[in-house]
Amino acid sequence: MGPASRGPGVDVPSRSWSQGEEGGTAGVTRVPGARGAASKSSTRPSWPDLATSAGVLVGLLAVAGGTFLPWLRTGLATRNSFRAAGLINRLLAPPGLAGLLLSAWPLIVLACAVAIALLVLHVRRTASGLAALTALAAGGVAFTTLLLPSRSYATVARSGPAVTGTGACLVLVSVAISLARALRDRRRRRAGGSTFDGGR
Repeated sequence: MGPASRGPGVDVPSRSWSQGEEGGTAGVTRVPGARGAASKSSTRPSWPDLATSAGVLVGLLAVAGGTFLPWLRTGLATRNSFRAAGLINRLLAPPGLAGLLLSAWPLIVLACAVAIALLVLHVRRTASGLAALTALAAGGVAFTTLLLPSRSYATVARSGPAVTGTGACLVLVSVAISLARALRDRRRRRAGGSTFDGGR
């Protein structure tokens, strides 16, 4: 009786062939639960993903927090961005889109809150997109405000715009790094798939 014959009560050892040999992957022993473990590890965020998410989160908090700091000084009084938005528009006349954004300025904090909530719920793509748009709007207004010339009756208080602008830069850098990593991983997956198809 040959070694490959099956008989009652006889265990036949499986023959393991590596991929690429004749017969493909026939006889390869499968480990129970290996596929589930691999899928769990693939969906678990990596340390770079966590770092960029933390950068977006901290940046959004700085953007929102900076809006409550002084933005305008009139005489001895200082005003935060919400109290100063209308006065900055009337007294300092910011150019272009900055004036329009100041008219809808309270929506900045709302957008930051929504983006943070999406980030906590692990809706990272939508959160990153909303965070980037919010950072562009808030950072543009903040840096435009910092560049406005002083008047005898009103000057820019730099602490608020500086914190908001710094937070906006952190958000944009974190989102850019996350996007670059996602594009690199997609190219690698495509390259790996084409290599596998060509080896068949």
